Amino acid sequence: MNISDKLEGLAEVFSNEFLLNPYLAYTEHGLHALFFNFLLTKLGQEKITLFSEWKEQRVCLIQKEYPTAANFERSRRQNWDISILECPLKSLKENEPNSFDFFSLEAVFEFGLNASFKHLESDIERLAHKDANLKNAYIMHFYRLSEAGARFSSRDCSTNSKSILFPDQIEQQIKGKKVTVFYALVDLTQKHTSIFKKISGQ
Repeated sequence: MNISDKLEGLAEVFSNEFLLNPYLAYTEHGLHALFFNFLLTKLGQEKITLFSEWKEQRVCLIQKEYPTAANFERSRRQNWDISILECPLKSLKENEPNSFDFFSLEAVFEFGLNASFKHLESDIERLAHKDANLKNAYIMHFYRLSEAGARFSSRDCSTNSKSILFPDQIEQQIKGKKVTVFYALVDLTQKHTSIFKKISGQ
């Protein structure tokens, strides 16, 4: 099994854990932290290489907020939620200053918790960009719903929200793009069926 298969398998496990325990993290950034630790632990248990060296410095291959390789027609470079650096390490600017900032990426995971359509659209656009310098593009698109007016958490989305996207809508957004979405929706009210689905653009 190659690294991309392992990462996809772990992303599926993490998504299903969210269905069972959607309140382990308060915010999307909390999910980033949980997933970072989850990858570090699980890949380590499977004896996957997690550390390498670059110019005599030890580097972890799992990175939080690693910069994008290009500006993507914006004013500046952005940052990915979770990145897996390609091993052996390769930099687009190997013999230049800041070579540490331009590694080629094995995979990127972008997260959304009750995220808007615009948030998802931006993630898809950046992940599918010709200058992204990554092999595997993933989105973890999660919803946590509770009753309008009596929500379990202020961070929850109302079951009546018009902003909720369903799998068929996401399929249309990523169709023809080399992006995979791990979709999970939890509804405490059971108005919507709680569901996990892996959605591939290709």
